[in-house]
Amino acid sequence: MVTRWIGPAAAGWSALYVVLGMLWTLGVPGFPFGEGDPTGPGRTSVLSGLTLEAGPPAVAAVGLGGLVLALVRRGRLVAALCWVYAVALAVVIPEGRVLVWVAYLPVFLVGAPFGYPPVSFTETVLTWLNLNQVLLIAGGLLFAGLALRTQRAARDACVRCGRPARAWTEQAARWGRWAAWVAFAVPLAYAVVRWAWVFHIPLAYTEEGVRELHANGLATAGAGLATFALVGGVLTLGLARSWSERLGRWRIPRWLPLGLAGTVTALLLSLSSSLVRGWVGGSLRFDVGDILTWVPLWALALGAATLGFYYRTRGACGRCGSPGDGAESGRRHGVCESR
Repeated sequence: MVTRWIGPAAAGWSALYVVLGMLWTLGVPGFPFGEGDPTGPGRTSVLSGLTLEAGPPAVAAVGLGGLVLALVRRGRLVAALCWVYAVALAVVIPEGRVLVWVAYLPVFLVGAPFGYPPVSFTETVLTWLNLNQVLLIAGGLLFAGLALRTQRAARDACVRCGRPARAWTEQAARWGRWAAWVAFAVPLAYAVVRWAWVFHIPLAYTEEGVRELHANGLATAGAGLATFALVGGVLTLGLARSWSERLGRWRIPRWLPLGLAGTVTALLLSLSSSLVRGWVGGSLRFDVGDILTWVPLWALALGAATLGFYYRTRGACGRCGSPGDGAESGRRHGVCESR
């Protein structure tokens, strides 16, 4: 469901980066791309070559362009440009470190009372560079929602639910179940590998590498990360099962699994783009035995499963009056009126 606040939210995000771009142009510190990234230009970011002279005005210009799109939000061309913004902001520009930080957040929360891991959370995770990457992905999601709403209006469909589009959506609800199993298999394999290292089994790794992981304590942290990934994989199966909608007497809000799965999909896609750039550029080695090689498949499968859940659980639309089109009701309702 794409709500009416998506346009103002995208406009607000764009205005923020117009202001930031202008401040950075005037010399205010904090430019987080290219030469302004203290982690160095050797990363897989597409903006690693951006200079402090050309970068800030470019950021302001991109923000201004997004502001225009968010204010106009009409026509097929605007919808197409919104999709360009969405893909660039959520997938292409962010780096894979965003997912790493989010994944290790539970490890920090659980280990904090015990002084583990022995690093500062605010200095290593809660930094402006990291927050900027999160803001980029959030902006990408906003423009994706704006693109959907504008695209639906352009084809005279309901801007809130997208109907009529029944034939394709019924198929999505069916193949979403298969996608959920694929999205479960990848974190399962990751958990098996990382837990094998805990027991000194060099599965898909070298014995020397496993010893180093135990020496610096990363084996334990990796096991915790693998456990959380496995829990996420099990929750992914819920996208194709009824317990993602109701748990005992508690009816789970539909936005909760959609929001969580959609956010993780965006993070996985950003990591996937970094991996692909590394493989193409030669800075990373493509190895089918490396679990990271399967992250793009995981991202696509989770996205498909999320989409299938969306259509499978879609209820009646409060805007156009169309009834729900889940697995059962979808076979019975008619085509809704446009908008």
